[in-house]
Amino acid sequence: MLNYIKLQLKDVPELAIESTIPELVEREIGERIWLIYEPLHIEMQTRILQQTKVLREGKLITQSVVFGNSLPKTAEDVMVDQKKELDDTNEELGEMKQELTANMDETKKEFQSIFDKTDDRITLEVTQLNRSIGAIEVKADNISQTVNNRITNEVAVINVRANQIQSTVSAQNVSIGNLNNRIGSAESSITQQSWQISQKVSITDYNGNRIASLINQTSTTISIQASKINLVGAVLVALTI
Repeated sequence: MLNYIKLQLKDVPELAIESTIPELVEREIGERIWLIYEPLHIEMQTRILQQTKVLREGKLITQSVVFGNSLPKTAEDVMVDQKKELDDTNEELGEMKQELTANMDETKKEFQSIFDKTDDRITLEVTQLNRSIGAIEVKADNISQTVNNRITNEVAVINVRANQIQSTVSAQNVSIGNLNNRIGSAESSITQQSWQISQKVSITDYNGNRIASLINQTSTTISIQASKINLVGAVLVALTI
């Protein structure tokens, strides 16, 4: 890195000096000349960069020379440099455009969206191919939201009606054996109504046996139904029947 910085840094100025000094005029293009500028303590080697020749008495002679380490740029040189920079910029923009187009095409292949509108419903759906689907369906009496993960076979659903809100999360597991396929599933749901809240968690094993626990709450009663009920901590029972 240090060597690279040294190469990029310039410790001498770029200059070009035109001179008619006879000693310099006699020099040929490419010859080296030492330049010493005491006020700035500059001491550097330069070259004869350019000659201006004129015809005198039938002879072509050198009238002046330009020495230094860099010829001054003409308007044409500046335009050429600018054109090169513009061409380089356009090339970079072209490469970026191709890359963005490729990414957009890839995104289009991976995702799809649908908006369907009829008199009685509106459906919005976004699909990530071979992965998941998210959908919202709006009707006059029901709003349904669904997310389906095709990889994990999990589905979440929320249904909203004027008198009820129900949320359900379900999953299905498939076990592939030597003789047959076995399917197990699990589901939990919460149903909220104005007078009660119901919760249910159920599991169906590969043999079809179903295990479920239920909690139902009203303004006066809480019912708990499960194969096992664990109460941790102090339990106070009043008005025991």
